Amino acid sequence: MGHELSKQFFAFAAIDRRENVVGLKHLMLSLEHKFARDGKRTINLDPAYMELPKLVVTSRKNFAHRIYIGEGVFGDVQLVFQHGQFVANNWTYPDYMLPVVHEFMHAVRATYAGQLGSAK
Repeated sequence: MGHELSKQFFAFAAIDRRENVVGLKHLMLSLEHKFARDGKRTINLDPAYMELPKLVVTSRKNFAHRIYIGEGVFGDVQLVFQHGQFVANNWTYPDYMLPVVHEFMHAVRATYAGQLGSAK
């Protein structure tokens, strides 16, 4: 996507059904298209969902490690939660390996666990 990239993560407090991530991915694709210049993306919006054991990021590209969710959208487990910490997979994008990202995901997971009423 070029140089001088920045990344931001957002978490939403509402617990939603993970099946709804497909529609959200399609909405994000339309926004990417709307803000494209000369047919090239200027933004990349990848909705994700968290379960206590993992963070799943959506993609339109199929690879051996991705699972089809529906309507041309695949789920890609970027991080797994093991022994109290997030662990990257062999295919995890480098930015998901950064300590600051893991700190953010820990905070999101703690909030999510609280919402579920879990002591995990």
